[in-house]
Parts: sequence; C-alpha cells; structure tokens
Amino acid sequence: MITSRSTALLFTFLFAASSFLLVSYHEMWRDELQAWLLARDSASVPELLANLKYEGHPGLWHLMLYPLTRIFETPEVMQYFHVVIAATSVFVLMRWSPFTTLQKILLCFSYFLFYEYSIIARNYAISVLLIFLICAMFPKRKEYPLALAGALFLLSHTSVYGLMFALCLFSTILFEEVLVGERDVTYRRLTTLNTAAITIASLGFITAIIQITPPNDSGFATAWRFHPSLGGLKSVYGALFGAYFPLPNFSLSYWNSKVLLSSTTLAVLSMPILVGLIYAVCRFLVSKPAALFLYLSVSSALMLFIYTKFSGSIRHHGFLFIALVATLWIYNYCGTKSLPPLSRLLKPLGAGAFNPLISFVFSVHLFAGVMAGLLDYKYPFSAAKQTAEFLKRNNLISSEIIGYSSSALAVVGYIPNKRWYNAEANKYGTFWRLDIAYKSNKVDFVYLNTTSAKLALQDKEVVLVLNRKIEDFEGAGPGFEMVFESTMPTVGDEKFYVYRFLAPTEKAE
Repeated sequence: MITSRSTALLFTFLFAASSFLLVSYHEMWRDELQAWLLARDSASVPELLANLKYEGHPGLWHLMLYPLTRIFETPEVMQYFHVVIAATSVFVLMRWSPFTTLQKILLCFSYFLFYEYSIIARNYAISVLLIFLICAMFPKRKEYPLALAGALFLLSHTSVYGLMFALCLFSTILFEEVLVGERDVTYRRLTTLNTAAITIASLGFITAIIQITPPNDSGFATAWRFHPSLGGLKSVYGALFGAYFPLPNFSLSYWNSKVLLSSTTLAVLSMPILVGLIYAVCRFLVSKPAALFLYLSVSSALMLFIYTKFSGSIRHHGFLFIALVATLWIYNYCGTKSLPPLSRLLKPLGAGAFNPLISFVFSVHLFAGVMAGLLDYKYPFSAAKQTAEFLKRNNLISSEIIGYSSSALAVVGYIPNKRWYNAEANKYGTFWRLDIAYKSNKVDFVYLNTTSAKLALQDKEVVLVLNRKIEDFEGAGPGFEMVFESTMPTVGDEKFYVYRFLAPTEKAE
C-alpha cells in the first residue's frame, strides 16, 4: 500500500527526531569507533582498503566516513550521519512498502530499525537502506535494471551480511524471471540492458569477495566449523529466536540479551512459537515461489554462516528479520505459481490469518525497540566517553597513554589526533589491526611497569587506561596510582580504570 509523501515524511521526521535525541545520549563503544579511527588514520584510500582486509567486511561504510574524518574532528558526527541513513530507510519503507499503515509504523520503531541500525553507528544501516531500495524497485525491475544492479553492487560492499543478501536477491530476480515470470516482449527488448545489469551486479559480488578475503596473517574469525556441533545448533536457534523476538532483559546488561531465552526452560517452551511462526510464513509464501525462495535462501545462508563461521551477536542476527521484511515486501510483486512438491507439503495460508500474526511480531519488535532506546537513555552504554572527558579535564591527553585491550581504542576515539600505546600489540596506534599479532603480547604487571618506565624517559607523564584493576594483573605490585574509576556501563568490558605511573622519586616518597 503506497503511503502519501506527507505521511511518509511525518513518520520519518518523528523517527529522526527520536533517534537524534537518543544518539545524543549514546556513548559509542569500540566497534563504532574502530570504523571512525580506521577512516581517520588511514593516510589514503588504498591504505584504508588495505587495513580493511583485516575487518571481515567490505568498505563502503568506511569510504563514506573517510571524507567526514577530513572535515570533522569529533566522531559524534558519525552518529548523526548514521541516523540520516536510518531515517532514509524509514522513508523508503513508509512510502513504498506494501504493508498496512499500522504495520509500517510498527516497523519504523522496531528493535532493529530504531535501535541496532540507527542508534548504534555501524555499517549495517547502509545494508538495510539498500535492501529497502531494491525492494522498492522490485515491481519495476524490468524498467530500471541498471539502477537495480547498481544497488546490488553497493549492497555487496556494505557488510558480509549485505553481500549474502545481495547474492540471494540477485538469484531471486533470476528465479522469478526465468522460472516463474512471463518473459514478455518488453523484457526481451531489454536484453542488452539486462546483460549490462548482470555484469554490474556480478562485479559487485566479485570485488566484495576479493575485499573480504582475509590475508595470510589475518587473526580474526579464520576457522570454519563444518563438524557436527550442539553449540553451533544452539547458536543458530538463539539467532533465529532473537531475530524474531528480540525482547531484552530490562536491566543494565540489556544489550545482546534475550529475555525469552534466559533459561533452559524458557528456551524449550519458546521453541514451538518459533517453529510455528516459520511454518506460517512458509505457508503464506508457498503460492509465490520467488518470495519463498528469497526467504529460505537468505535465512539458510545466514544460518549456515552462523553455524560454520561466526556465531555473531543480535546486530548480525537482525538480518534474519530483515529477510522476513524484504520477503513480505516483494510478495505481491512475484508471480503466482503452484509447484507440486511444495503445494503438497504446505497448504497456502491466506492473508486474513497471516496478517494478524505478522502484526503481532512487529508489535513485539516495537516494544523491544522502544525499551532498548529507553534503556540506552537511562544507562551509559560505554564508559569510553566519560573516561576521555576525565583525561581532557585533567590535562592528561598530552600524556603517554598505555591502553589495554581493544576497549581502550574507544577512549582514544573520543580524543582527536591522539595515538595510544597498545599494550597487547606492543606498539603505538589508534585502531586495532586484527592480524596474527592481535592480542599476541602477554601483558602482566611487569610488562606494564617496564613499558611505563621506558615511555617516562621521554619526559612525559604516563597513564594507563585499563578495563580491569591493575591488582588483577599477574605479579601486581606498587608503582601506579589510580586516579579515576568509571561507572559501570552496559558493555561490561568498557568500564575503565585510569592509573598514573609513579616516577622513582614519587615511589620513594
């Protein structure tokens, strides 16, 4: 159902206003600031692309940030830019999706669109925007094949999940036109354009795969798990359930939590709900083979990736929900055809029975999205900003800063043009380079003390930024004075302690 431009703009404005308010209270964590620092501290675009080889994602988001880092010093601009992307997705959804007005409103403020892919600044929001644009173009795919191909090309370069989604959308279009749709005269006249479109889309897939292929010295998520694994099956089930019912715990540690899976009993009792929902979706889609193909192909690709490569977190699992939304979006524009094997297995479910069910699921998402936003407003998400402000207030940003764990980069991300000494990598830097040297250096108290003494020879004050107390390090002893302890944030390992290194004369006193 096409919504009027004024109504779409109204809800886009409400979404953007709410999101702008919430991001002003959202403290970014290391994964958000890693992207900013990569773009900021790569000297050129080729160097940025080389650094991205260790990230596991293509580089569209980082390339978009690259010019922003040359104009603005503060990373907060990334948050507002991210909200603009998310708000554009909402406008496309409100304006051109076929859902009812109520369902559109529920989706606008749903957990993933309103929180994970709006408030938390990552590369996934661009994936969602491009998926929605492709869905909006789907009814006129024969008229605008090059625009569709361009969107698929860009989608491939947003994230590894965007790449999987792009491949499945491309396959769905081919499936619809070759096996289901009627190849009319207009379609045959566009053969040259279709060939060009297929070439553009294919180039997107190939270049994205080249970009994310890890180098030999990569140190992040390099192993594949093809053996039977109960843990892998649990990860897949948790991902599916969390994607469809992302209700968080209503506490400080709400992020990445799933209240309905918080105990074995609840997980078992929840299983029929998940199975019943997936069964109902398949029954609804069975009369539109291309739509069913998209739903099953994206879901299967994501679940296989979760099982064999990277179990991920709820932000990654959200693409399972986006797959459902995209499938229902294109449903009305797919050809109706009975495929005997499927029609014998699944009796079609009418819209009258299915719409209340899907509206209920969207309502759960709205509740989860609003609650997550309120909890983010109530609790500090990360203590990185608070710690950086302490360092600025006390004139410690000119000191030599030794950081422990990747969490420390979030602190330095809030300090313009500041490098820190990465204790685990044993070198200066800002962003983490996830190579085989990643976390390879053993960090104990002796190492921290020796390194601090070495850096103090440069006649600068030395401070440690740690995400655990120095007493917890092996061989702990005197030599440091705690000058700051942050509050406990939602991201538990981004609670920080700041220590000042005591010079030998100070120790003697």
